[in-house]
Amino acid sequence: VFVAGMSRGSIRATNIASRLGQKIRGTIILSGSTDDTHDGTMFDSPLKQANSSFLMIIHRNDKCSSSESLDGVKSFAQELTGVNDKKIVQVEGGFASMSSGRHAWCDTHSHHGFWGMHNEVLKIIKSWILKRV
Repeated sequence: VFVAGMSRGSIRATNIASRLGQKIRGTIILSGSTDDTHDGTMFDSPLKQANSSFLMIIHRNDKCSSSESLDGVKSFAQELTGVNDKKIVQVEGGFASMSSGRHAWCDTHSHHGFWGMHNEVLKIIKSWILKRV
């Protein structure tokens, strides 16, 4: 079993991974919420209990305030002290949002949602999963 979460869903995926431990093979985080949201952040889970493999994918041009920082993802990965298999992938390409304002930056039709590059992101995920089954 693999668990995945994107944006605010990354908070739930991390929480599941922290509580189920070895019952899952891996956790996939896309545009992970490392900075404040009204739901909290991925740091709020009991991270020291997590021990499944983690794949974290972030877009270089993500402007959503909850997930725009590669340093935030790196800091999160450091907190996963029980996880030996961690991989961070920063991607580039796709399309920026054609709307304006904060909500446009956090929309699926933006770099935050890997708009215009779903196939590339899916290849990364598929390759990572196949190495763990």
